Amino acid sequence: MNSGYVVVPFIEKYRASKDTIIVIEKNKRKERKVKVPIVRVELQGGLTFFRVIFQENQYFVKPEFAIVPKEEGKSFSEIRGGDVAVAEDSAFMKSAYDVVMNFEVTIRNVFKLYTPIAEVSFNRVSFPLGKREGIGIDDGFD
Repeated sequence: MNSGYVVVPFIEKYRASKDTIIVIEKNKRKERKVKVPIVRVELQGGLTFFRVIFQENQYFVKPEFAIVPKEEGKSFSEIRGGDVAVAEDSAFMKSAYDVVMNFEVTIRNVFKLYTPIAEVSFNRVSFPLGKREGIGIDDGFD
């Protein structure tokens, strides 16, 4: 192998704000509206791919491309006991999960695997790749 990629995640936008939502609580006898304090979080992030090239016993690193999914992560969490930091952390984690799932979809479209996967083990994935697919021994790739 004569090249590979290093991926560096980044956060482009982060917004946290306190808000109040109205929740309807139902009893056996009646309904009542209750104000619930929350923290809303909006998160936009991306991935920068740096290509690592090995030539003549030297490494070169160059930025290849960046991926920023169109969908941003949005979430909210209830403030309990007046602890805003815990609510913000919880909302951030939910938003970060959404952003990561968007990366998964986007990266699948960038790096498409056209050969079927033959075997999967604990830390290895095998697929047929050889002369029939146009690959020879010690062939490099760009």
